[in-house]
Amino acid sequence: MPHKILVGQFLLEANTFAPGQTNISDFEKTGLWIGHDLSREKLPQEDELSAAWDLFQEKNYEIIPSIRAWIGAGPTLNEAAFKLIEEEITKRIDESISGVFLSLHGAAAAESEEDPEGHLLHKVRNILGPKKPIAVSLDCHAGITPMMINNADIITGYRTVPHTDLRRTGKQAANLLCLTLDNEIKPVTYASYKPMIGPAHRQDNEYEPFGTLMEMCEAAETKKHILSAAFFPSHPWRDVSKLSWSAVVVADKKNKAAKKEAEKITNYLWKFKDTFTETDLEAMEETLHLALNSELPAVVADAGDSPSGGSLGDSTELLRSSLKHRNRHIWMTILDREAAKIASETKLNEEIKLDLGTGAPQSFNQKTAVTAKVLSHPEGTVNYEASLAEGKKGHLGKCALLGIDNLRIIVHDQPIMLIDASPYKTAGLIPENAEVIQAKSHVSFRSGFKEISRSCFVANTPGPTPIDLKQLDYINRPIPLHPFEIIS
Repeated sequence: MPHKILVGQFLLEANTFAPGQTNISDFEKTGLWIGHDLSREKLPQEDELSAAWDLFQEKNYEIIPSIRAWIGAGPTLNEAAFKLIEEEITKRIDESISGVFLSLHGAAAAESEEDPEGHLLHKVRNILGPKKPIAVSLDCHAGITPMMINNADIITGYRTVPHTDLRRTGKQAANLLCLTLDNEIKPVTYASYKPMIGPAHRQDNEYEPFGTLMEMCEAAETKKHILSAAFFPSHPWRDVSKLSWSAVVVADKKNKAAKKEAEKITNYLWKFKDTFTETDLEAMEETLHLALNSELPAVVADAGDSPSGGSLGDSTELLRSSLKHRNRHIWMTILDREAAKIASETKLNEEIKLDLGTGAPQSFNQKTAVTAKVLSHPEGTVNYEASLAEGKKGHLGKCALLGIDNLRIIVHDQPIMLIDASPYKTAGLIPENAEVIQAKSHVSFRSGFKEISRSCFVANTPGPTPIDLKQLDYINRPIPLHPFEIIS
């Protein structure tokens, strides 16, 4: 009889500082398939679950689909959504299941559970039993917890930022699961932790020491007994009790080998802990000035309002700075539900007076009065192009393209990632015609805009995903934790 493998995917990078909650209807907009409704044909090609599925099919395993719930990033998951995801996975596990493959993010947070992935793996382990293998692929920004380590036999993670190796990561985890089922290996997993967190703007394979840390994982896998190695610079915008950066190494029967390689990676990391928490970038006004005087078109990334880090995308930082440069071709997006409703119901080419943004004075999403012309009512479907989300979709919801002289503003009522030019294309704009085009992330935009931009800048802005983590009010974080406390 062929092996029966239960597969599933649950990816949410939660931001506990962003308002609101992520519910099951949010997953429905970006990709929610349950049971037999989850099929290989519906999955993006560049995806961890796709790669694992393909390998299991090559092995003639029987694949038992559970749930695919993908949203990228967003606020804390509500309890009902988490219970549904957990139930759809666990209720399909019985004695006939040989092993489990799960594609998880690793940095979710739920209304009643700060470690949803660890909790889920614990539930799966209890039903599956101690002897059958569980393999997990993770985003490299996962926050590794003891509960995750204690319940998964195999853990792999992305080795690239921006993320370009989703298939590699899924295939690696699936391959190790197959080897375990064939009794060719007996995986032992070890995690080494360092008490630190940091923003994402220094996390890029092209920059040091980040690139070396990822190369150390690749080098570790060439050594005897080492099956996989991953470095996890955890997503920092979660106020949970187990925040840390870590390395996870899986070895064949050799706990000492796994421990040695994991600690080698984190010890090297610790030498450069201050490098990862530098905040020496300019505010938006200064960054925009630099961009307008650089090689054009230029991309300006609003670091503090990154929807791919869980924010809503409602900052008006660039808008307020751009109003001083109305003659320049500067493009941006702003989530504002009330303004989007008004603009989407206004006739084309009419001028309207609007307040964009809903925040108080001096806040990152400060309400800003404008007079703008309604140029179009886009359909709203966003087909992402960046490696992180290639083949996946988002939707602007009610939306309109506004013009203020040469400024172009997409106002919308649903969160979307701004890691590539797809939202602008959805609005009928040609990205190459911009002088400055807005992104909203720390690093992921670099791959998404590389074919368009001649230069790129990251603005040090306030919001739910700031570079300076001390702007946020952490209550539950561990103490001590770099950069909040001095740790030798």
